[in-house]
Amino acid sequence: MGNREWDLAQFTDIRSKLGRLVPGTRITVPLWLELSPDARELVWTDGPPNTKIRVRHTQAERQMLNDFVGLWAQPAEALLKFARKWGILYLDQHGRPCQMNGPSPRREKIEAWKYWSRRAQAVLNIAANLKLGNLGDLDDWRALRDTDLRTGAFLQEMDRYAPFVMTMLPRIGYPFNTDGSDSVHPKYKRSVEAEKAFLSIEATLWLKLARVGFVVGLADPGWGLWLDYNDCLFAAIALQLALVLADVEALFTCSGCHRPYARTKKAPKPNQANFCDECGRRKALQRADEKRRRKMATAQQLYREGVSVHDIATRVKAMPETVRRWLRRRRKF
Repeated sequence: MGNREWDLAQFTDIRSKLGRLVPGTRITVPLWLELSPDARELVWTDGPPNTKIRVRHTQAERQMLNDFVGLWAQPAEALLKFARKWGILYLDQHGRPCQMNGPSPRREKIEAWKYWSRRAQAVLNIAANLKLGNLGDLDDWRALRDTDLRTGAFLQEMDRYAPFVMTMLPRIGYPFNTDGSDSVHPKYKRSVEAEKAFLSIEATLWLKLARVGFVVGLADPGWGLWLDYNDCLFAAIALQLALVLADVEALFTCSGCHRPYARTKKAPKPNQANFCDECGRRKALQRADEKRRRKMATAQQLYREGVSVHDIATRVKAMPETVRRWLRRRRKF
């Protein structure tokens, strides 16, 4: 789906597509997904008897957000196709996402999917208007209402630790009157700056609702910090929205300091080391030198064991001429 305001706000690429790059994150996709007979629900079963594999895993890609924000206007079959590719929202009986535990077979209402799809689209619409110096459309602000009805006890849980404004504004529906009507609150004077503040709360709400977090894993020479979606599609959507609003093109984990960073340069190739601005070229050269020294030591050890130069070159993935140069310290060729 395309949108002129999204293009003007530079939310999209040259093909008018949304989405940001966040490598190394995992989403669980159920294998046995179908529509209910009345096409009002997505149904996830355990599959045929003796089924050993019930899920697969995928990673978020740019196209995911672009497809998700258009689902609210699509038939149920389109939602099923999307869910089979990208996963489900893990909605509980209240429609609260990222609730991984639940009964089997699991059911998710198509109407609830469309609510969250429209809400995500509204976030982008409002953000684009605000970035262009205009107020958000009231129809889009209306799409952000009913948080307390759609998320069970989530706002009550947030009351325990979040600032009061973080739960108060979603309850009353941002700029609207507290009586539940569609009229703007009489004491509220609409402004771009005020609505930017509202939208920052909305984007943060998505991240907290999805429980986007971090995990610690092994990384040479110690540990690294990586993003964690809890395997949930909704978390990936929430982070994509946040990255678009924050004007972050891609999020990577630095191969040097092992911390996440916003990357403004061209994305690295798969399995290629990448570095944040703080580590930069210095760390890249240091790692390249360490890698060269390890190869050199391996080549010298293999030569002492009687392995030929050409076989050594194959093993260490280097040119024979390079291997000969490394070995000249031991013997002339």
